[in-house]
Amino acid sequence: MAQDAGSAGTLEQSVDTAIFRGHFSERFQRQLSLTKRDLRLTWRRLSGARKGPDIFVIGAQKAGTTSLHDYMSRHPQLLPPIVKEVHYFDQAYGKGIGWYNAHFPGADAARAIEDRIGAPTFAFDTTPYYLFHPHASERIRRYQPNARLIALLRDPVQRSWSHYRYEKMRGFEALEPEAAFAAEAVRVPDPHHVYGDIAAARFMHQHYTYCARSEYDVQVERWLGIFPREQMLILRAEDLFSRPRETLARVWRFLGVAHFELDDYGSLNQGEYKKLPEGIAGWLGNRLAPSIARCVEVFTPDAVD
Repeated sequence: MAQDAGSAGTLEQSVDTAIFRGHFSERFQRQLSLTKRDLRLTWRRLSGARKGPDIFVIGAQKAGTTSLHDYMSRHPQLLPPIVKEVHYFDQAYGKGIGWYNAHFPGADAARAIEDRIGAPTFAFDTTPYYLFHPHASERIRRYQPNARLIALLRDPVQRSWSHYRYEKMRGFEALEPEAAFAAEAVRVPDPHHVYGDIAAARFMHQHYTYCARSEYDVQVERWLGIFPREQMLILRAEDLFSRPRETLARVWRFLGVAHFELDDYGSLNQGEYKKLPEGIAGWLGNRLAPSIARCVEVFTPDAVD
């Protein structure tokens, strides 16, 4: 996958175009959504204590977290927030803990559920950017040191391709795949340590880190440097896709909740993307090979019976 030597100017121009077209459009929509949400949260903050989460589905992006969130939301002991991705410990940390907790059920409502079902309840937060974000792990540790964490990890090559196609579909990526993958190191030079101090840099960190987000060794190692391994369930996304019933049974055991059978196990948010070309697959495989090899040293995914 060669990049033309004379394309630097074109590349730089394309990056700027993508940021202008994607970032400001998304930023406006996000701010509008947050404004509406903030109005709702203000009332919730005035209506009594909340039951904050101690369960966090932290990622990875494009690895089945939407389906897992839906499955978990149907369990009578598990209480979801008012939105799937709260984004507090990554993007909205400055809004404060009261804003965050207002996303979750009231303590009185949780106790009423517990009285009805005769079992404890647990609130959970599903935000797949947490796994990758340089500051999320330490922030969650300060909030809930006994947190139970779930990481879904998909084949890294397939995840990178799905991520690219997703950004392309949303209109946030102007470059063709070869140029976009080659541009990643220029757009986001130190993705595992630096989030960015200006809006454009933060946008690129979230949207253009196609390969970096598939480097699970660095991400999981950071989390395991803060939380003990027994507090983290690491699952293969392919197990959730192909064996959802058995995978969920493993999730229920890890969370310490009752076994629960769902009526259906349909997958959500599965994009219909162009098939990964062989040449790009080979390039991504070579690019991610060191990380894939090192994953064996850092962690072993949890088995699904």
